[in-house]
Order: sequence, then C-alpha cells, then structure tokens
Amino acid sequence: MHVKIWKVDYVNKKIGATSWSLGNLKRQITNVIIDSFDSFAYWTTKSGDLMEVNLEKLIFKRIGPVKKQFSLGITWIIQLLNGDLLLGWGDGTIAKLGLKDLNIKS
Repeated sequence: MHVKIWKVDYVNKKIGATSWSLGNLKRQITNVIIDSFDSFAYWTTKSGDLMEVNLEKLIFKRIGPVKKQFSLGITWIIQLLNGDLLLGWGDGTIAKLGLKDLNIKS
C-alpha cells in the first residue's frame, strides 16, 4: 500500500530510495511504466485503475479511466509513440486510453 521511488546519482555513484504512501488509496500495483521524459509514472492496479503520478514532485495527479474500471485488473500496459496508453486487462480485452483525459478511445 506504499511505493518506493529509487533515484540514481550517476556522478556520485549512489542510489537512494524515497518511500511514498498512497494515503487513502488502497491499491495493489501490478505494472509500472515511466514516460520518455522521466516525469510521470503510470501504475496499473488489480482493481482496474490506472494511476498517474508526477515523479519530480512525488504527487498523485489523477486516476482513470473516468467512466469505467477494467474488470479483473489491468495486466499489462504499453505507451504508444503518440503518448496514448494501450492496456490489457484480465478478461483478455484491450483498450487504448488517451493521455490527456485518461478516457477510452475508440
């Protein structure tokens, strides 16, 4: 119910961890993907949510999809070249989420 964020200092050859609590959100995280700028992480959960977290400030930003949770949890995630997210969940269904609003695109 909490996460550790690891940072690598290549110059000083050190690794440090910061513990971060999810607060009132009780989720079991299944997968993590980090955007190409290393500024946001997208976590998938067993409850079928996708969580967006700002890694620079360690702030929870939003949760999606807004209108529908995925049944049987999200089992895998891929970020497409245009920034959208491709998700697969437990019943074998695949969906594409828009990064701007975390809603399912058709």
